[in-house]
Amino acid sequence: MSLIDKILGREDLQKELQQVKIELEGQLKALHEACIVSETDVKGNITYVNDTFCEISKYTREELIGKNHRILKSGLHSDSVYQELWQTISSGKVWKGVIANKAKNGSIYWVASTIVPVLNEKGNPIKYVSVRFDITEQILMRQDAEIQLQEIKAQEEEINQINEELSTSNEQLRQTQILLENQVFALNEAAIVSETDVKGDITYANDTFCKISKYSREELIGKNHRILKSGLHPDSVYQELWQTISSGKVWKGVIANKAKDGSIYWVASTIVPVLNEKGNPIKYVSIRFDISAEKELQETLNHKDKEVQELVISLNNAKKQLERRVEELQSETQQSINYAAHIQRAVMPTIPEVQDDFGEEYEIGIFFQPKEAVSGDFYWSTRVHNKTVFFLGDASGHGVPGSFLSLMAMNNLEYLVKEKFTIHPDILLSQLDKKIRQVLRHDTQVGPDRVTLNDSIDGYAILVDGASISIAGAMRNALIVEDGKPHQFIQGVKRSIAEKNAVTGVEFESKTITLTSGQTLYLASDGFETHLGGVDGHKKYGVSNFIELLNQLQVLPVKKRMEALKRVWSDWKGFFAEQTDDITVVAIHKK
Repeated sequence: MSLIDKILGREDLQKELQQVKIELEGQLKALHEACIVSETDVKGNITYVNDTFCEISKYTREELIGKNHRILKSGLHSDSVYQELWQTISSGKVWKGVIANKAKNGSIYWVASTIVPVLNEKGNPIKYVSVRFDITEQILMRQDAEIQLQEIKAQEEEINQINEELSTSNEQLRQTQILLENQVFALNEAAIVSETDVKGDITYANDTFCKISKYSREELIGKNHRILKSGLHPDSVYQELWQTISSGKVWKGVIANKAKDGSIYWVASTIVPVLNEKGNPIKYVSIRFDISAEKELQETLNHKDKEVQELVISLNNAKKQLERRVEELQSETQQSINYAAHIQRAVMPTIPEVQDDFGEEYEIGIFFQPKEAVSGDFYWSTRVHNKTVFFLGDASGHGVPGSFLSLMAMNNLEYLVKEKFTIHPDILLSQLDKKIRQVLRHDTQVGPDRVTLNDSIDGYAILVDGASISIAGAMRNALIVEDGKPHQFIQGVKRSIAEKNAVTGVEFESKTITLTSGQTLYLASDGFETHLGGVDGHKKYGVSNFIELLNQLQVLPVKKRMEALKRVWSDWKGFFAEQTDDITVVAIHKK
């Protein structure tokens, strides 16, 4: 065989390996769109993390590589959990479980984790590949695994060098293939994976796919994905799906599929097009996760809610028993909230909606500045029997922990006000206090292995009926300001909502005022007055300064006051300083 033939033979091998690389990179792309991936050595020191890992952990890759995985330890699990994990994977077995990790900023995030040992020829682990899924949200990232190949020089005198470069490139491709195969194996252990051609005909299905669909692999290969169509979705859903992926974009959604035996199962699906060099799809890789249990739980909760409503209407003598059941269901529901960041803003009303609830008699201004994407501060309003109910709360903590408590409070406000018609401020605070205390188990004797919380809420509830306003405060004082006149305080009680060790005998109280034209009722969390700033950056703004500021701004229109508050706070904080707390200031101005 001539030297040129040898080179051409190597080029053919190179093309085959390149095709394998393209196939595996397509699967890897799907993996990194849907998963949090990392690798560690046998000591647990991190050797690789993908972008999704960095994004959710808030660490840079440089901060993670070489560090032990204990850097993410949340402290929420006993040592026995980690001991069992290490015993499993160090013996060469796959470990699956749910783990709470702590990000760099101290926030907790939960992941469904699958850790797969990569074994040598003797069956001993040489490293560990971890695939995790963010239970709050499916964050899909793509790992860039492009490897640049050196151009082959044509000069005959450099053939030996070219052979060495080709040999090196081939070895790199083989190592990449091994790496990708290991990661795909880890993915197959944790997810429902399939591939289809551009017509939707199935070309690959993993064991998990066959198990949940009740079809054998032979029955699936070559069949169109319509074989699983459940009939529960309109055609427009599938049309939108195909329009998305055929244009080269990733599609995400929840789909009901029908198994061979006719049973329905629900999947959270991510479909990733694998593109050729022209950007056109050549196949589709689908990664799905079985969420049937969650759907079944939701159906069960919906059914139970309906039963409760029917029994309340028809059986007055069973009222107390049914309320206890509703509270149990609410407690169970609250424990399952893992995605507060995505629903808090949907639950909170917009400022125009709050204005509509108060009507034309009042002008409403709200300065709302969360410390993070979600907030422990929250406000809520509604209209009941031509009266306005408004609530401003400051849950302990901020960010995701605070938002959990705020969502719990708003959910109970919806129930108490709209379903139970509890609108008087003192009664509303008392009932809300009772509901949240039950959820947080503040009045229950618990064992040493039970988690207890010390969370609580400060704030106000008000009822507006024309010019008459009833207000009840929990650890917060309201303020009435009128241009050119002394301000007036409306004292709140010295206890918080759901305070674990509340002082016995201190009850919430309502006070009624009549707001006259030109007067403004101010409600606020403690975020503004306690915010650090000033010359040295370590001084609190202060209550007296805050009150004086509100008096000075009274000459401005309400909207301008809110803008001025934001400017003053920003100047006080400083351009480079971090925000230290959530801030909410509400102005209720009588026209």
